[in-house]
Amino acid sequence: MSPLDTLDAGLREMPLFDVPAPDRCPGQADTDPGRQALVRQAASRRRLRARFLRAGRHAVDDRDLLELLLSGCRPADDAGALAGALLDAFGTAPRALAARPDRLRTVPGLSEDAVAALKTAEALGIRMAREQVPQSVGPTFGRYDRVVEYCRTLAGHREVEQFHMLYMDRRNRLLADRLH
Repeated sequence: MSPLDTLDAGLREMPLFDVPAPDRCPGQADTDPGRQALVRQAASRRRLRARFLRAGRHAVDDRDLLELLLSGCRPADDAGALAGALLDAFGTAPRALAARPDRLRTVPGLSEDAVAALKTAEALGIRMAREQVPQSVGPTFGRYDRVVEYCRTLAGHREVEQFHMLYMDRRNRLLADRLH
């Protein structure tokens, strides 16, 4: 037998594609209830994401926002349930974001990645609130309600009361904010 005959015989025995055989025929309905549920949840999440991006934050509620935030940290099948558990535990999405990491860890199923995502969202929200007025100018508190709004942004949803000292100049412009 020549080397070419040996090579030809070896090629005939080698499969052309290394693909597992399908467990169902194309066109056959998928009867696995778990798989069907995952497909429905993924489609629901895509619709939710599209609605949020199209219509903005007013088109979704706290549960939807938490679900969108957690969907990157959790399997698609339990991000919605986890968002519901957070609302049951803390009442609102802002309170869930403001919760201490050790309190967040008491929610069953909440991973470290999800805790980090929630705390990151909180930090970004605080930075966004502070960025509304340039730091070089500093916010001016000409009215009492502006002071209250500023303090609520910093600590309004905390479980433990915080004491902030606001240092201002004679024109009621914020110079520094210290947590004590």
